[in-house]
Amino acid sequence: MLNNAFGAGAVLALAAAAVLLFLVTRPRLYGWDRASYPYWAGLHDNEIVALHAG
Repeated sequence: MLNNAFGAGAVLALAAAAVLLFLVTRPRLYGWDRASYPYWAGLHDNEIVALHAG
């Protein structure tokens, strides 16, 4: 009985860690703020260079 409780706790801890990892590392795919992938994908090469130079 005690082993089942430890196993369930381990599974819950692993699931919580996986969800936290997903939330931290997922790309921002919404909006057009300057930190999102769609924003940078929509720029031309010269616009990217100008943003980094400024």
